[in-house]
Amino acid sequence: MEGLRVHTTASTTHAPPLHTTKLTRHTALNRVFAIVYTCAIIALFYHHAHKLIQYYYTTIIPSSLFLSLTLFFSDIILAFKWATTQSCRMQPIHREEFPQNLKEEVKDLPALDVFICTADPYKEPPMSVVNTALSVMAYEYPTEKVSVYVSDDGGSQLTLFALMEAAKFACHWLPFCKKKNIVERSPDVYFASNQNQPLSSDDEKIRTVYNSMKARVENIVEKGKVSHECIARDQDCEAFNKWTDAFTRQDHPTVIQILLESDKDKDMTGNVMPNLIYVSREKSRTSPHHFKAGALNVLMGFRYGSLVEDYYTGYRLKCEGWRSIFCHPDRAAFYGNAPINLIDVLNQNKRWAIGLLEVGFSKYNPITFGSQAMGPLMGLAYAYSGYWAMWSIPITIYAFIPQLALLNGVTIFPKDFLDFLLVGGTVQSWWNDQRTWMIRGPSCYLFGLIEYLLKSIGISKEAEKSN
Repeated sequence: MEGLRVHTTASTTHAPPLHTTKLTRHTALNRVFAIVYTCAIIALFYHHAHKLIQYYYTTIIPSSLFLSLTLFFSDIILAFKWATTQSCRMQPIHREEFPQNLKEEVKDLPALDVFICTADPYKEPPMSVVNTALSVMAYEYPTEKVSVYVSDDGGSQLTLFALMEAAKFACHWLPFCKKKNIVERSPDVYFASNQNQPLSSDDEKIRTVYNSMKARVENIVEKGKVSHECIARDQDCEAFNKWTDAFTRQDHPTVIQILLESDKDKDMTGNVMPNLIYVSREKSRTSPHHFKAGALNVLMGFRYGSLVEDYYTGYRLKCEGWRSIFCHPDRAAFYGNAPINLIDVLNQNKRWAIGLLEVGFSKYNPITFGSQAMGPLMGLAYAYSGYWAMWSIPITIYAFIPQLALLNGVTIFPKDFLDFLLVGGTVQSWWNDQRTWMIRGPSCYLFGLIEYLLKSIGISKEAEKSN
């Protein structure tokens, strides 16, 4: 969480600011609402306690007592989850950035390392990885200081071939972006946004080169294997010699291939190219590979011990004093691919649920360790994600005993419609989120919670296999 004061980032010589921050004007209302809502929760718990005490002095009906205890337990979880959401609303800020002042403020920019992670060429198509790498290499940044590392957990020769083709196309694409001052530096996005407009001769030429590269990559992906006749250079053929019959996704040697090197490679206009490196870390069936941090991941400081290494790594770094700034520009800074069918969505969310619970119930859990290291508000903020799967308990209970919820005057769904509207959402997006939440609650969240419990007592090993 950031401080309450409004401040700007500027030097003592009154250089133009890089950004300004100010507290959201609805903060006071959020805090008043939190107080009122807390009183309502206390009243609800008083009602539960009063009812349970009555059972002590009256004849107990087992089914009624069970339902009361179940509902009470559900409300405790709902109250806890609500408290974690409020930690993000105590002092929200808005930030305004001034990137146009960056050149005036910083003359000697540091070297920039960008890591792109991929795992499955069929769930994460190689052309998507290619577009990501090309957009990064075309950053408005000193080219010789940019290094792009593609970390391929799947060890796919299809991804490596696609990146080899991307390295060749980058010789045309990077000078084209600089010449045209292009903002949308992903080729797919650029050509899609201009498909209904007349193209210049330069646009036609670069699109022809891109479509040719795209056709070669998609043809290889369709075949499922890189054949030697598809490779023009002998040194490129040597890179694929490691893909033997014994090479599998779970068992293979380290693969490191330098595709572009700023000291040697030039683009079509004679300017230096950024570094582009493909890395696939070694894997072995004899040891859990998600604990085997390769050299690339060690450099990044990745922490292992959970299926959600990104959450766990950021959380631990934050506990050790790392300072971060939330930046939410009007133009989206990043786009990503999401599963397009329900089965893949639920499987992915189940993996996340297991990994988050591994952190939430470890010795580094956000409630005790996190609150002590970062403060209670930040600890609760991380707890919101860490105990994500616990939504399944109240959702499932209220789904099967709605009549009891009605008798106790308790609503099933959180009132987050206003939140969607305040951040620019639509009624349709809120309704879609509600439906998706109800699907995840009694399915992937529930199965993730059950599988984590089974894994904790040594019964299930499915979580390791699925990685």
